Amino acid sequence: MPADSIDAKTRQQLKDERHNYVLVEGTKSALMFGAAGVFGHLLAQRTWPLYQRQSLPFKSFLLICIPMAAFFTTTDKAAMAADRQYAQRFSITSADELEVKELVPAAASDSALDRAKSFVLGNRFALLGYGWLGAVGLSLMYNFSRKEISLPQKLINSRMVAQSAALAGFAGLAVLTTTSASTPAVRIDPYFQRVVEGTAGPSLNSNGTAVSSSTH
Repeated sequence: MPADSIDAKTRQQLKDERHNYVLVEGTKSALMFGAAGVFGHLLAQRTWPLYQRQSLPFKSFLLICIPMAAFFTTTDKAAMAADRQYAQRFSITSADELEVKELVPAAASDSALDRAKSFVLGNRFALLGYGWLGAVGLSLMYNFSRKEISLPQKLINSRMVAQSAALAGFAGLAVLTTTSASTPAVRIDPYFQRVVEGTAGPSLNSNGTAVSSSTH
């Protein structure tokens, strides 16, 4: 059913349903990770001397950041999923045509090192982001345990450590990308090619190999 064939009331109801779904998913994630953060705080408060020496504002900051990050991350993913379901519900294109297929050439060897390289290159942005957050958190904990320096100096030190870690990560990824012998994967989006280029796009056989089409 085309989206322009529904009335304004139904359209608003569908919009409210999507918004409610996104908020519910984000709230559940925030409660779950918030409870895990409180449990981790209580456990660290009893067993981790370094954490015990941290100030109350810093501990409160961590306890607030955990559910907040979980809420916004989950709502972002839920919003994209809800919009995609809404588009598929009223789209004239079938769901399998919306799937972006990725053709990965067979590697020359299947060693543990090659698999590790492939994993790092395939998840490079997530690794950089979480690595930066980890460097910030560890640096803040270390600097806040030092009583001889001021608060601005603690923040500056933490920022410099995190920035250095991010630059080192970018440099490592650059070296890994240039030295990797693997061929990058070929991404095929038939829906994009149909709309933008006016073609149906290459089809894929059972082995995932692109089959050229003679019709245009």
